Amino acid sequence: MRQRRHEASPSADLENENEVQALAEAVLEAASVAGLGVSVSFDDGAAPRNIYVNEAAARMLGRSVDELIGSAMLLNFAPEERNRLLELAMRWQRGDGGSSLVETVIEQPEGGRVPVEVAFTTVTLSGEPAIVTFLRDISERKAADAALQQSEHRFRQLIEAAPDAIGVYQDQRLVYANPAFAALCGRPFDQLVQREIREIVHVDDRELVAGRTASASSSQPAPLEYRILHADGRVVNVETVSIPIEYEGRAAVLGFTRDTTERKLLQAHLALRDRMAMLGMLAASVAHEINNPLAYAMLNVEAIIRQLASQAPEGVAEALEPAVAAARDGLARVASIVRDLKGLSTPQSAKRWPVDVRDVLESALNVAMHAIRGSARVERHYEEVPALETDPTKLGQIFLNLVFNAVQSFEPDAADNVIVLGVSSPHPAEVVVTVSDNGPGISRERLEHIFEPFFTTRTMGTGLGLAICQTLANALDAKLGVESELGRGTTFTLRLPA
Repeated sequence: MRQRRHEASPSADLENENEVQALAEAVLEAASVAGLGVSVSFDDGAAPRNIYVNEAAARMLGRSVDELIGSAMLLNFAPEERNRLLELAMRWQRGDGGSSLVETVIEQPEGGRVPVEVAFTTVTLSGEPAIVTFLRDISERKAADAALQQSEHRFRQLIEAAPDAIGVYQDQRLVYANPAFAALCGRPFDQLVQREIREIVHVDDRELVAGRTASASSSQPAPLEYRILHADGRVVNVETVSIPIEYEGRAAVLGFTRDTTERKLLQAHLALRDRMAMLGMLAASVAHEINNPLAYAMLNVEAIIRQLASQAPEGVAEALEPAVAAARDGLARVASIVRDLKGLSTPQSAKRWPVDVRDVLESALNVAMHAIRGSARVERHYEEVPALETDPTKLGQIFLNLVFNAVQSFEPDAADNVIVLGVSSPHPAEVVVTVSDNGPGISRERLEHIFEPFFTTRTMGTGLGLAICQTLANALDAKLGVESELGRGTTFTLRLPA
């Protein structure tokens, strides 16, 4: 092949030169159609100078073709870019340029700056090395990139400022959490990212949440309700809406989470209020229907007792005494239940006056002392609190029910039973009273229903005491809550507005 080239005739060499020239012209024409700027420069020892510049390059450089011919190509670039480009051009000319595509900036005579993509290559013209420069205007791409970055920045600002907790999950791990999510969990960002989501979810809800976060194949708009564990030990009710997304090139699940604790409390309060309203109407009717026959029965039992004492043969009264006593106790219990039913109706407004909560609590404690004595000891933790303008009768009834409830929670043969009474004022607008016991505690399933009428954890209870307490608390504009843990006891908290 080489031998044949050496033996080629002058006409063949001329034909080859014509073909090369035609090819070069075709390449230049294609570059112009594609909007590529092309320039050819010779190095005169000082700097590469243009011997050819096409119209596309002239437009980018902001000069005419005639102005550019003979000028130093590097002078058309931004001053801060010239040394870098000269070094790159020299390296490419030596054949060790590495990457042949760089981004730089053209500075036009009027001061305009045009971002361009530049590629250098070297050719031999008339036996001398020449530098061919290709220019591409990337202004639109840069503007699009800037717009995309600005959009991403605004989107991130929106996510960061969102009131709802937002998290991104991959492989059961949290890979992103906004500040609202961190606040919801009570943990800083660095303690959440790359943490398994199950670690902050209530143990009973982990399988449920794992199934949701593992599914990223289809949209699941239905909200998922579960509980998370706050850093301070609280259990927070939340609901999450999850959608599949792509995050950093991988499948992920985006979750929007909202704290529903207050909403659940409000729903429970409204449901209880509706139930109380219905029971109030029912109680009035039932009490009326029961009271009359109850009065007859009690009068007749008392008459039987008197007749047995005066007319029965010797020994008969003594033999019937247990049965008569049982009948009397049963009727007294029915009368007590009727009174409790009446208490379920919304209490009538009463006059209020300033009272010391500690005095009311001590009065209730004195009434219940016969039940406490021998069953438990009492600890008092009283702080100085402001006097409250309230109804001491209703307040005392609440305290009495809560103390009795604590006494009845203890096992008969348990030792070291303690009832702890606390009075404090966390801030001037509120007085807090707590009644705690170290009894067996209440399970979470039962705790959700503890204030419902007729719900009881004791075999002999009517389930009305705590429901009445809730009704009385509402009448006093107070909030009654409960916390309990199996094996560790129960605490009722009454928050009274000062």
